[in-house]
Amino acid sequence: MKYLAAPWSGQKTGAFLDQRENRALVRQHTKAGGRALDLFTYHGSFALHLAHNAKEVVAVDQSAEALARGRENARLNGIANIEWREENTFDLLRELERRRERFDTIVLDPPAFAKTKANIERAVAGYKEVNLRAMKISRGWGAVHLVVLVSCDPRHLQRHAGRRRARLRPPHSGSRGDRRLIGPS
Repeated sequence: MKYLAAPWSGQKTGAFLDQRENRALVRQHTKAGGRALDLFTYHGSFALHLAHNAKEVVAVDQSAEALARGRENARLNGIANIEWREENTFDLLRELERRRERFDTIVLDPPAFAKTKANIERAVAGYKEVNLRAMKISRGWGAVHLVVLVSCDPRHLQRHAGRRRARLRPPHSGSRGDRRLIGPS
């Protein structure tokens, strides 16, 4: 995979080497012919991997400059099935939920919501909202689907959320079973 990065002008390179295995796993587990959503896409590193199996990928970020780099990265790799959207992720998730749109694979790679201890409570609320809304627009707990949360510091979030491992009930009314979120122990 070829990537362009902006290490001196961007917020990050968009191609963290420690995410290489996560991108490969996402690519491997993306539903063939399905619909995928990459939120907080930045330069599109996850979107590019989603595009290999998904029929349609929607890549979302607030930065027009980052999305332009993502489009160029897709062009460099001969990928044409990604729709690049400049939008606020929280607003878009509310709209997708309202329209009852569904995705088979969803990647959430948000920036750090808490830069200081004073912001932790608000950050946890933001992570919770974005995750619950993503689960609500996933195809459903009985179908093949994948919701991936990537965090720059999951131990920090887990410590302050008061959980190391959590079990979640599906957000759909009438759903059965549960799903396990597994993080570092």
